[in-house]
Amino acid sequence: MFISYLRAEASQGAEQIHDGLARSGFRIFLDRFSGTAGRLFPQELSEAMASMGLVVLLETSGLFRSRWTMWEVGFARRYQLGPIAVNFNRARAIRTAMVRHPVSEDQ
Repeated sequence: MFISYLRAEASQGAEQIHDGLARSGFRIFLDRFSGTAGRLFPQELSEAMASMGLVVLLETSGLFRSRWTMWEVGFARRYQLGPIAVNFNRARAIRTAMVRHPVSEDQ
């Protein structure tokens, strides 16, 4: 499972999901890539996404302003890797998510 998220908005949630799933025996890739705006998406990251078989997208308020994360959403959709979404605090939702799980700050 590949976890895609906005680092500035969902790092803590991403780490918690990663740790919980990893403890349960799932193979998880937590996207910790730091890119530079305007540069091409790294080949190794797209290969990591494809090798996981499923993309989990953490929907937060700034998601649609993130060029990188939106690229990951498009990649997941194009190669039928989901995405499944975890929606934080009723953020704007990605229409193409296969499944969505809502989470509020107090959970």
